[in-house]
Amino acid sequence: MGNHHLPLSSYLIAVLATAAQAADAPSGVVPDVVIQAEDRRPVMREKPAIDLPLKLDQPLQEDVDSDDGVRARLPSDLSKTTAFAPGLSQSPLSASPSSNWIVAASRGEPVRVLFPRRELQAVEASFAKGGKWEVVVADSEGKAFRKYSGEGVPPEQLEFDGRDDAGQWLAVGHAYTPVLTYRDDVRVRTAMGKSFALAGLSLESPRAIWLAPRALFAPSASPELSPEGKTILREASQLVQRHYPGIDLELTVRLVRNDPVFLKAAGELCVKELARHLLVKPEAIALKLAPGTPDLKERVELAAVVH
Repeated sequence: MGNHHLPLSSYLIAVLATAAQAADAPSGVVPDVVIQAEDRRPVMREKPAIDLPLKLDQPLQEDVDSDDGVRARLPSDLSKTTAFAPGLSQSPLSASPSSNWIVAASRGEPVRVLFPRRELQAVEASFAKGGKWEVVVADSEGKAFRKYSGEGVPPEQLEFDGRDDAGQWLAVGHAYTPVLTYRDDVRVRTAMGKSFALAGLSLESPRAIWLAPRALFAPSASPELSPEGKTILREASQLVQRHYPGIDLELTVRLVRNDPVFLKAAGELCVKELARHLLVKPEAIALKLAPGTPDLKERVELAAVVH
């Protein structure tokens, strides 16, 4: 019900009518009182606009992770796989990833779900059932990073956890491509899946969050956070608040560019943005600089320091 204000005359009439009814009513009986407003005013309600990002390349699914809540993730595909953009570094190995979020590998989230049977059916609808299949996840240099193999029809899906055959993690910001090979008595068929790159990876061992510099910084002569970079750092701070509250943090900037002034400015930008979301002073986050070589796997590493 809305709140209506009665004129003074209406209020006095109502009070007098109540008193008269009370005098006529039997003892112990409460009379009915009716108060009627002279006008009606509609109640105005404005609903906020709903803006929910969708996973455009994935089927709709329910997020049952109550700890993280509903977290929309942009597609992790690299729209331009072979586009190696210059800018933050001169490394020819670093791909320019599309706008990704951090993959929580520390909580069992797969880095990528592969669909080998679908890829095979895309190149040939029918094939012999008694063959052998192999899926190779190749890095940006074309080298095999992880291999899966088996006999018979390829599986509907494979969950790639982000590790190579030796258990080492992939490099953030670098392009990886799944390649399927199917051999039967007739011939060999090869199908290539979509390439992908990660802007961030949350790990349990080591307890750290790896971020891709290409996703954090805009391509410019001086370091500047991109809009996507600010979003990624905000998500990194949310992961810290959930899983590492009260633990000291250390930010290490590993870049191919051997320019201490540039590295320091880039690191200070990240520290300042993280401190703003974590509600701490920038001095509370230790900053380390690690200039590297052209073959360095670049990353910005936010580590939880346990004393």
